Amino acid sequence: MKYMRLMVVALLSALLLISPVYAKKEKGGKGGNEAAGANAGGDKGGKESKAEKAEKAAEKENKDFNKKQTAKVETPKGATKEEKKEIKDINKTLKATEKLENKLAKAKTDKDIEKALEKFEKSVNKTSNGQKVSTYVKIAKSMGLNASIGALQANFGTPQETGILDLQTDIANLKTQIETLPATIEGYEQQIAGWNAQIETIQSELVSQTTTLETQIASIDSLLQDEALTEEQIQDLNIEKAAVETELASTTTELNEQLAGLTLNVTTSEFTVTDLNAQLNEAKETLPTTEAQLETTIQETNIGERDSGWTTVNLDTNGDGSIDEADIVQ
Repeated sequence: MKYMRLMVVALLSALLLISPVYAKKEKGGKGGNEAAGANAGGDKGGKESKAEKAEKAAEKENKDFNKKQTAKVETPKGATKEEKKEIKDINKTLKATEKLENKLAKAKTDKDIEKALEKFEKSVNKTSNGQKVSTYVKIAKSMGLNASIGALQANFGTPQETGILDLQTDIANLKTQIETLPATIEGYEQQIAGWNAQIETIQSELVSQTTTLETQIASIDSLLQDEALTEEQIQDLNIEKAAVETELASTTTELNEQLAGLTLNVTTSEFTVTDLNAQLNEAKETLPTTEAQLETTIQETNIGERDSGWTTVNLDTNGDGSIDEADIVQ
């Protein structure tokens, strides 16, 4: 536990420039130089500089935000003894989290951070859900986020537990379908158009070639009607006729096979296009409903008048399906 606390101290020390309000970074560089110059001027004239005023305003904003996010949860009328104790513990962890965030915002050294963490852990560990709150808060802070995110999720549910993450994933998938399916459908339609063009060409070729060959056969049959033909001439004409008939059969078979293959491609792709259009229409119809469901779930999960941003943050940083100390960002 001590090693873990020291590691978190080091992480938080590195994140001191990150604002407690949902990882909103303070302006650096130029602002720091301005503050240095303003402080020099302030020492001479005794007046508060613009940078100092801005810093105080930011501190107040952060403090107000922390107070709002960790506001007391009211006990509903008719609550059982167990429910009252649970809410009491929740409020203890939220109060401890508010104090932690405010102290971290004022921390100047690693020792200040360590003291704040020690006092926080001592306070929350007296509650039934203390270890979980402590771990989640450390993960949130290691991500550069407000401590309240960890405390609220530990007490009221993570996006995985509330179903928010699943809804977000569904929405992302639906949007991907809406964005990508039209191009996929267009690709199939272009293929179908190309195959239909080939079918028309082959059909024309089939008619042309069969007509030519059938005309040749008819011509030979006409010649065979001549009674003056010798046996040798008749034999030669029959051989010629047989060769043309073979060519006719071969040509007809080959071209019809090509037509059958292309027709099958067209039919299969048309079914695919119909299915993809149905998927696209369903995605378009489902997206607003799913987005509304997500908004409702967020509102139901959020307790009181807090900023609801905490409900959607994924603390499972390593993506292993569980939230524990392994998710503390190194």
